[in-house]
Amino acid sequence: LGKEELGLAARFYDVGIDSLSALEVLAALEEKYDIVLEERELRDTGTIGAVVNVVSSKIRKKEAKA
Repeated sequence: LGKEELGLAARFYDVGIDSLSALEVLAALEEKYDIVLEERELRDTGTIGAVVNVVSSKIRKKEAKA
């Protein structure tokens, strides 16, 4: 994303991450963890920490189904 360090309380769009960068984040998450996170979820959760929680929850649900 071109950012050296972002804290968990940082909000994606407040630190200058635009829509295109957000789509890149979503694609990377899907590729790495085989989960789908919608742009709306990224926008609505807001902070990086909240997104981490959503991603972790999706991974746990996926693993529970396996």
